[in-house]
Amino acid sequence: MPLTNETDVVSQIEQILRSFARTGIVLTDLRRQGVSYAQESLSWDAKAQTLTSIMHWALRQGPKPNLPPPKLLRLELAR
Repeated sequence: MPLTNETDVVSQIEQILRSFARTGIVLTDLRRQGVSYAQESLSWDAKAQTLTSIMHWALRQGPKPNLPPPKLLRLELAR
């Protein structure tokens, strides 16, 4: 979910929780996506690689790194 302001985030969380309750969704896929994202993007190795690319760019020793916003996890609702 995009981070905007507190009111929007609370509203979005409420909508997600209501959809969980309404559809009886199994959270296995969402958990798997979260673990995968954490391993790929939030590990010490991933952070070190990102910081190294930023430092190389800042020192004009490499190209500007492509730093996309955090990945949004896709919630597949059971229909």
